[in-house]
Amino acid sequence: MFERFYETHINIIEDQIPKIFLYIPFLHTENNAELYSFALYWQSSIAGSAKNYKTPHIVIHRNSSEMGDIFPHQHEIKSIFDLKATPKNSVIYVLAHGRGSPLEMASSSQGLEYRITVQELVNRLKEDGFTPQLSKKIKGIKLFDCDENEANKYLAYNVALQLGPQYQDLSLSYYKTWVGIPYSPLDASLATYKRAVPQFDFISDEKNSLIKVPKKICRASDFKETITVKEVLEITKNSEVTSEVTSKVTSLLKPFFALSTWFKTPEKNIPKEESQLLRVEMG
Repeated sequence: MFERFYETHINIIEDQIPKIFLYIPFLHTENNAELYSFALYWQSSIAGSAKNYKTPHIVIHRNSSEMGDIFPHQHEIKSIFDLKATPKNSVIYVLAHGRGSPLEMASSSQGLEYRITVQELVNRLKEDGFTPQLSKKIKGIKLFDCDENEANKYLAYNVALQLGPQYQDLSLSYYKTWVGIPYSPLDASLATYKRAVPQFDFISDEKNSLIKVPKKICRASDFKETITVKEVLEITKNSEVTSEVTSKVTSLLKPFFALSTWFKTPEKNIPKEESQLLRVEMG
């Protein structure tokens, strides 16, 4: 009887601990495998660290044709947010690849990418159970993708505008740099945390091909900015500000295709720890 009481008490405590959700807004047929591998790596790294109480839960956008066993570790993932099972102050990370555009996100950094617009992202969040009621329970949404030319700031603005007044109290965070998922360090005494790579050095390999190597590694949170949906709605009421935002979005789209061809990073000749970082870089 004591054991049963103890287990019940522990379950109640666990149900009250805020959760971290890794949300992948792409279908399996939209080449979401890379993002899913990032999510699994993030999950396993935290589960094996001193922060295992923060082990994230994976939620993947799916449709009726993808409800079979098409993912490894199928039993560990969800396809919808559960209002009742989401404790207060939980956080949702939207996993995607930035493409230097404030209007869309991509599913892969390896060529066979699928892109969705901000409107499609918001529609998928809502389809997957992100209701106004749920938004009042969570601490916020973090757009976890790499930034180029301040695109993420205006991407977050667009997400806020698409969500609208029903979600006005929701906080949206974005990162003004290239970001990488947490991984288990080579030195077990080091903390596991989300990486940021604000600068790169460019070197040549033996074939004289350029490769990029991070100058330094620091916390992604050092480059995080946060706004609320209400703040964006208030800002964009001002016609001058709206014109400024539109102008910035337009200027970002001009070099968009050039930014999209950002060269891929071979791991050859990169020191082991730096190579490990680049392997889990979101991009």
